[in-house]
Amino acid sequence: MEMRMIFRCCKQRVERTRKRLSQRLCGPLTAALLCLDAGGALAEPVIGQVKRAEGNAFIISNGVSSPAEIGSFVRAKDTLITGSSGSLGVTLRDDTRLSLGPTSAMLMKEFEFDLMADKHRFVGEMTRGSLLYESHWDGKYASVETPNATIGIRGTRFLLRVQDD
Repeated sequence: MEMRMIFRCCKQRVERTRKRLSQRLCGPLTAALLCLDAGGALAEPVIGQVKRAEGNAFIISNGVSSPAEIGSFVRAKDTLITGSSGSLGVTLRDDTRLSLGPTSAMLMKEFEFDLMADKHRFVGEMTRGSLLYESHWDGKYASVETPNATIGIRGTRFLLRVQDD
């Protein structure tokens, strides 16, 4: 009984600490802590956070779907999904903003951001819906794959719509 209480307190403390550190999203200690899931297992790194969620909006992480809420973490390899009345706004660690419109689905395939090494890279896979991509980094490489084509951008802003056949 006492051991369960200690475990629960430790788990709650870890969650609070992760939330505080994730707000800063900087430093090697933060990156290491954010790579652990609630059970202490190694997880994909946090690459951003939900800033706006309306209607039906979900994040699928490791095969588990959960409602996207303001403050929810987005990790590499997550899939963002919106329903017919949904929309979703995500800010990535490098302050890039992604806005998904209704009936959208996007896999966050790769994200790399390292100021010291001057690495800026984003790769996503959009299977349906609309995406507004806005970055403040000139020369950042962004690539979005669609069912019919791959878009490679070295710029700061683009709008994409993938229509059903």
